[in-house]
Amino acid sequence: DAQRDAMRKMTWFALFGMLFYPGAILITTLLDEIEAAELIAQIAPTYFVSISVLVAAFFGADAVKNKTKTGATPPKK
Repeated sequence: DAQRDAMRKMTWFALFGMLFYPGAILITTLLDEIEAAELIAQIAPTYFVSISVLVAAFFGADAVKNKTKTGATPPKK
């Protein structure tokens, strides 16, 4: 299924990006690019939150779409 493959690729891309980000800070520090390392570190919280929200929104929208497609109704309390 192409949609599942796209979701899987997006998830792996986001994971690798989140794992590489601290490595980028370390590499710039080791290269004595302290100002670059500080700039990258300042952007980190925004980057991690935005990537997480993007993945969560994509999966949430997919779940809602599949739920309405099957016609499932939520259980009554």
